Amino acid sequence: MKISLKLVFTSLLAILFLIGAYVLSSKYFEHYTSEFINHDIYSDFLSEERRVFVRLPKGYDSQKSYPLIIKLDGNFNLNRWHESVTTLSEKKLIEDSVIVSIPNLFWTDTRNRDLVPPYARKDVQIEARPSTENSPENLW
Repeated sequence: MKISLKLVFTSLLAILFLIGAYVLSSKYFEHYTSEFINHDIYSDFLSEERRVFVRLPKGYDSQKSYPLIIKLDGNFNLNRWHESVTTLSEKKLIEDSVIVSIPNLFWTDTRNRDLVPPYARKDVQIEARPSTENSPENLW
């Protein structure tokens, strides 16, 4: 029995598509979901919805106040932060804390927009400023 070239090509294409879909979905879940509380907040200022991850201390009591740690780049190293805060608080070196972690949006380059000063962004003109614009008053 002879297998047609068209069938082999279609099968390979389908396999590549499935692998690509798996990689994208695993990256999404790795970077935009957490084992902690996932909460979505709409920002009128940014005109977009942003997700935040909230890590509560073990034995959290809503009647008690806790130190707050706000972590940018929230989709990176959140578990390490959790482990560090847990370990340090168990050793009584710090108080157990609430960690609010703000991840970057998955499909867009919000990290560049949100965390990099305007003069250092990727899309900034890198040519030297004309000498007539170098006085300190022109910088702001």
